[in-house]
Amino acid sequence: MAGLLYTEVKGTFLNDFFTILISENIFLLVLKFPLQFIVLNCTCISIA
Repeated sequence: MAGLLYTEVKGTFLNDFFTILISENIFLLVLKFPLQFIVLNCTCISIA
């Protein structure tokens, strides 16, 4: 019984962990791309 409970808890924890990990990564990508775009624009403007 305890083993089953442990597996269930571990499974939920891992699911939550991966969900957080995936959403964090998407969040970081969303942050990273506009930043790269702004940096590229700034470099192009400063070169021009």
